[in-house]
Amino acid sequence: MASPFFVMANFAQVLYFITNVITVVLLRFSDTKVQVVINVEYGTLFCLLCIPFTLVEGLMGFCIGLLLANLVRFVTAVAFGYHTALYGKR
Repeated sequence: MASPFFVMANFAQVLYFITNVITVVLLRFSDTKVQVVINVEYGTLFCLLCIPFTLVEGLMGFCIGLLLANLVRFVTAVAFGYHTALYGKR
């Protein structure tokens, strides 16, 4: 019965792939440490959110944790992108 998870899990993956495209563009216009920061933050959030949410809520908790981690990753990448566009490479 995976249908309740379909939309949430797919949206999380769409955010993940969109953020990958954004980080590739960021590599061209900003320092490489920006990508390291984004990925370390994502890995940390993934572990801190997905593991406890999965233990509490099962598969739905994992989907929620994954969606939140990918949403923060997306917002961080967009924020770095705007900062780079406004202030240039630092």
